[in-house]
Amino acid sequence: MQYFKDANDAVHGFDDTDPAQVALMNSLAIDQEWVDVTSSWPPAPTLAQTQTGQIAVLSAACQSAITTGFTSKALGPSYNYGSQLTDQNNLLSALS
Repeated sequence: MQYFKDANDAVHGFDDTDPAQVALMNSLAIDQEWVDVTSSWPPAPTLAQTQTGQIAVLSAACQSAITTGFTSKALGPSYNYGSQLTDQNNLLSALS
């Protein structure tokens, strides 16, 4: 991919392996007003964006761990207990 910024600071990407896009790029008036920003585009994510992404990954992993269930041999043979939200609600209602 090649990225160019036009006079209005809009960034345009061109796939330099696609013949149709290469033809389009060659037909455009890419001159002094267009700046090649390929080496700096896309910009690095901000700290807040990175934190948001990591929180989403951790939240999904936590949710998966909570609802995966567990195995117990407390009553003899191994038994797998579910822990989906309905299982958790059933357990809570049985305790009240």
